[in-house]
Amino acid sequence: MTTHLVWFRQDLRLHDNLALAAACRN
Repeated sequence: MTTHLVWFRQDLRLHDNLALAAACRN
């Protein structure tokens, strides 16, 4: 269960980074 939480948090962080990258492009 703990590993799943870590993976979920990393996925959210990656999504935030992609959103930031898209915002920087515009």
